[in-house]
Amino acid sequence: MDGINWNGLNNMNRTMPANTIQPQPIQMPTQPQVQLPLLSVIYVDGRQGAVDFPTPPNCPGIPIFDRNSPTLFVKATDSYGNMTTLLEFDMSPRKSQADQQNEAMAAFDERLKRIEEAILNVSQSNISSIEPATANAEPIDVIATAGNDSSRKHRR
Repeated sequence: MDGINWNGLNNMNRTMPANTIQPQPIQMPTQPQVQLPLLSVIYVDGRQGAVDFPTPPNCPGIPIFDRNSPTLFVKATDSYGNMTTLLEFDMSPRKSQADQQNEAMAAFDERLKRIEEAILNVSQSNISSIEPATANAEPIDVIATAGNDSSRKHRR
């Protein structure tokens, strides 16, 4: 026939001969792996400490805390382990909604008090500059009439 052993193909229990060459996977040169502490908080000294902190390649973001101030750094690296971003956040305690409302009301009360004081100061300065009416002044009456004139002034 054509040189093919058809009997061998039907044998399901047939094993490969020992001299068959298997392809080997290509190994890429590796960089030294940086091991991060598991489930622990990382503290550094300032921004430069966060920049210098070793992080593994392809790290999307690792939280790093400043030991000396309430600052959080988030450092990300590329596939070579080079820093791509370093975000810096200031940390402060969150206030409850009731605390925020109390502070807003206190600020409003303070502003209202200053407005009242300003109005009183203006009123008192204007009152002292007004001259009292003299006894000889004649009063003027305004009488509304139903006619072409909407109002007429009459002297007593």
